Amino acid sequence: AGDFTIYAAIKAGSKGKVIAFEPDVTSYAMLCANIRLNRLTNVVVLKKGLWSADGQLSITGTAFASQLSADSHKYPTQVPVCSLDNELGRMGIDRADFIKMDIEGAELDALEGMGLTMEQKPYLAIASYHLKDGVRTSALIEPLLRKKGYRVVTENPEHLTTFGLR
Repeated sequence: AGDFTIYAAIKAGSKGKVIAFEPDVTSYAMLCANIRLNRLTNVVVLKKGLWSADGQLSITGTAFASQLSADSHKYPTQVPVCSLDNELGRMGIDRADFIKMDIEGAELDALEGMGLTMEQKPYLAIASYHLKDGVRTSALIEPLLRKKGYRVVTENPEHLTTFGLR
């Protein structure tokens, strides 16, 4: 619905910009409506999912229960996906200061598409309570971020989040 997008846009102020990615039709409509309702002018909403590369993937479920999937036979609805590096390049944005992700298990895939962006060490807040092949994503994200030079903290048991700090 855009709770964090609205918060970030208010904090960023008139000199900042928030870019929100939302591939699900229902969530996209709610996010756009909430941005209009709050009269935010510093938010760009892209109807795409974040992934390791640009392309098309299937989407399962709807709204808050939607997930990206490579299984197009089981889930025929396709949505555009992009890497953050590629999308920021297309937008002419040369740096990101803060990245928040809660993308229902696709966080590791999205991190693969953020190599250039992560070289600049933006602060990260990544939902890491999902399971990938039976392993909590926090256990997979933490070593990846350490390898990239981040100080890593995972906390908030109600909504496990891994933070990448400079």
